[in-house]
Amino acid sequence: MPRFRTSARTVDMLGRQQIAGIPTAISELFKNAHDAYATRVEADFYRPEQLLVIRDDGLGMTMEDIAGRWLVLGTDSKLDGGEEMARVAELVGMSRRVPTGEKGIGRLAIAAIGPQTLVVTRARRADGLHPTVASFVNWSLFALPGIALDDIEVPVREFPSGELPTAEDVLAMVAEVRENLDQLSHAGIEDSVAQITRELGSMSADVAALQRRFEAAALGEAATGTHFYIQPTDPMLEASLDAPLEKRRIGDLRKTLSGFTNTMMPDRPEPVIATAFRDHKSPDLFDSVMGPEEFFTPEEFTEADHHISGRFDEYGQFDGTVAVYGGEPQEHRVAWADARGRRTFCGPFSISFAYLQGAARESRMPREAWGKLSEKLDRMGGLYIYRNGIRILPYGNTDNDFLDIEERRNLGAAYYFFSARRMFGAIELPPTSSGQLIEKAGREGFRDNRAYRQFREILMNFLVQLAADYFREDSALGEYVRLKADIDAQARALDRQARQSRARQRELARALEDSAARLASEGPRAAVADTLTLLAREVEAAALQPDPDVRLQMILEAESAARLRLSELTSELRVPQPRGFALSRALRRNLAAHRTEYAAFESEVLSPAYSAIEDMIAEATRDLDASRRRRFDAAADDASRLARRTVTARRRASNEQLRETSDLVSGAVRRAMADLEVELSEMAQRVQRTDLSSLTDAEVVQLRLDIDSEIDAISSQKATQLDAIVEQLQAIVVEPDESGEIITQVDVAGAIEEELLALQERADADLELTQLGMAIEIIDHEFQATIRSVRNNLQRFRAWADVNDQLADVYHGIRVSFEHLDSYLTLFTPLHRRLYRSQVQIKGSEITKFLLDLFRERLARHDVNASATEAFREFEFTGYPSTFYPVFVNLIDNAIFWLRDQDPPRTIRLDVENSAMIVTDNGPGVSPADREAIFELGFTRKPGGRGLGLYISRDVLRRVGYELTVEDSLDGDGDGAAFIIRPRTEEDDD
Repeated sequence: MPRFRTSARTVDMLGRQQIAGIPTAISELFKNAHDAYATRVEADFYRPEQLLVIRDDGLGMTMEDIAGRWLVLGTDSKLDGGEEMARVAELVGMSRRVPTGEKGIGRLAIAAIGPQTLVVTRARRADGLHPTVASFVNWSLFALPGIALDDIEVPVREFPSGELPTAEDVLAMVAEVRENLDQLSHAGIEDSVAQITRELGSMSADVAALQRRFEAAALGEAATGTHFYIQPTDPMLEASLDAPLEKRRIGDLRKTLSGFTNTMMPDRPEPVIATAFRDHKSPDLFDSVMGPEEFFTPEEFTEADHHISGRFDEYGQFDGTVAVYGGEPQEHRVAWADARGRRTFCGPFSISFAYLQGAARESRMPREAWGKLSEKLDRMGGLYIYRNGIRILPYGNTDNDFLDIEERRNLGAAYYFFSARRMFGAIELPPTSSGQLIEKAGREGFRDNRAYRQFREILMNFLVQLAADYFREDSALGEYVRLKADIDAQARALDRQARQSRARQRELARALEDSAARLASEGPRAAVADTLTLLAREVEAAALQPDPDVRLQMILEAESAARLRLSELTSELRVPQPRGFALSRALRRNLAAHRTEYAAFESEVLSPAYSAIEDMIAEATRDLDASRRRRFDAAADDASRLARRTVTARRRASNEQLRETSDLVSGAVRRAMADLEVELSEMAQRVQRTDLSSLTDAEVVQLRLDIDSEIDAISSQKATQLDAIVEQLQAIVVEPDESGEIITQVDVAGAIEEELLALQERADADLELTQLGMAIEIIDHEFQATIRSVRNNLQRFRAWADVNDQLADVYHGIRVSFEHLDSYLTLFTPLHRRLYRSQVQIKGSEITKFLLDLFRERLARHDVNASATEAFREFEFTGYPSTFYPVFVNLIDNAIFWLRDQDPPRTIRLDVENSAMIVTDNGPGVSPADREAIFELGFTRKPGGRGLGLYISRDVLRRVGYELTVEDSLDGDGDGAAFIIRPRTEEDDD
């Protein structure tokens, strides 16, 4: 009797042809790791070898599992709840997991990644550890026409005592498959056979060697788990990894693997399985495709604008909370009218998502944080679906708007509110109550059955009703509209303030630049000289007058004119202290430099000029009676006239501003009242047009309440506008304080803005330094591991060099270079604060040795003599080496840089005096104008410098009670600089 036979192509159709693509296939293997009770599953793609390794640390497979289940299609090991695996997991202290697979064909997804796979696994069962099992499968065999499934042989080998297959073992299994291929060959498939032969020749996985590369989930000693070695890989894997990470797009691989477990919620337990995917572009360089920051973080979820969380019961009714703009969560319920008392087919489920406003000015998040999260939402925003904590594909992908959110929003953004690319969160299905929500075989979402249609309808109804309840202009619940308006108004006010500040900063920068250019030129000095020359000529002309009174009057007028010209020159050159806006660090530095330059001009040019005027006039009026009295009175009159002129100008400006402000306020009040009358008139007309005869009493009452509510809203809006004007007028300060100053709101706002700007600059610097420190920590860790490996291999190399004279010189050169490199590595040791949980005694002799070892080559290269006095070598103090050593390193590094262009001798000396440690050099020194600026963030005179070293050095020393200052060299010759590290005093704190 004829029977059904299974063609080998069945495997190809169930695996490679059914799975949506490589990303989905990798996700399937990750799910299998979850079902095997793994705590880690990792993928490593080695590009040079075209080898993908997917490995986990689960319970593994025995020889019986491989032969009786893994190589059998449609097994029931998952339909029975995975009882055997669950019992073993409980024996080793793990909680029971609900399997994610159902059909027993997920393993066939491997064929979508590459044409052949080496499986290496080791199991733990109730009776303990089992031998390692290896199997090799070439999936291309299953695509050959005319071949039955039973015709294909799959080599399986067992390795006792946890041994791993060697390269020879792998080649032996490949040879078995090659023999089987020869048996299956027949006419018409020559090209396919040739292709499979080439594939078999490319399998070169050395399992034992690869284990040494793995930091986690390796099959060593008593470890268990399953490893898949796929070689060669499909070209689409590399193409998917190389997809450009654009602002609004993300590659399919990242998109599919991101959020494999639900890690975005702040209140969720740690996932039972951790995932990783690394792209090894070279033996020592890899990119992390699934880093923790790639997906949404709990911090981003918490900081978003709105939060909705709750549960849909078995009737589709929502019961949860809504929090708008970070406010207190409000209890909220949403009904699903189509339930009609019947339980839903989709069963109960939960939802929790966050929402970010589409415009930065409408968001409560800082602009920079909003920008980063907004960019991430553009790439992967949406609602993800999880069952048992594992993501169900493709939900969450930006191209899978299964709830038609964007389609509805296009019909009316204000009405439907929600955008799929502005929300991120999870719909979580419990393992037991959503059994009719069944995934498609190809992992392309749920089957379109009655349960799934109900599921979508419930969620779509929920989002529409939620928008109506909270996020529309006429929403009865929440305060979204008011809060949004407040945040928007604050943002616009800040933008306006920022624009005004930037404009005034530009004006100040131009004024400082113009003043600096004039002070650096000969123009002001020439103007002063011309003033004195003109005065001398006028005095000489006055001396020719025979009448003493006329002569004195001419001299006094000439003096007054000369002093006025100098006063006007002073006003042109001196930039006044700005008020009402923040100064950036660069502007503050330029303003300080201007004061220094102007003070020098004043002392070198203006003061001598005034003295010359005084001497010239005194000499010219020596023989004139009452000249001193008249000069004194004339000077007082001139000062009074100048004061009146200055204040009168300010009075005119004040009166003009008062008139403008009064007109603006009066206009705003008139407009508010006029708008109120117009709206009340329109309301009155509506009332008169309303026919009450056709309305019931209840409808009349409701209509009256609606009208009262509208009138109240109109009144409240206009009253709020006028209150804002009153508050601004009340904030005007016109009375001076005890010091005679009037501190206005403009001054307060400017001070706050300047403090905020300084804090932002500090935060940016701290973040940059934190990232730099983390990078150094990682580099040092990796460097340590590499050095150990080089050291071990160098010892092995020595054995060859001892018996081969030709290698001796090569070995010697490598060893010397390595020892030099190794000596630099040891210098990291005192810089690690984690090695010093408490302060230790630090000796000057240790610091000296550390610095001389570190800078030996640079000191020799630039012919610099560095030394320490005996007092410094014997000096001891208590502290963290990680604090003080980098400070000395920075000071010596700077000294060498500035000494290298000096004429010899070039010296650096470490000394101590009264518990103050001193680093002295005989370089160019530090100008008085720069002695505080060099400790500011970003200030540098070094070409290509970043202005971080001295800023960090002073900051870290202050945190441990020390101060860093600079003075002239203490050698007495006036050259060079002396940096002093001393304990802080109360005067420093003041």
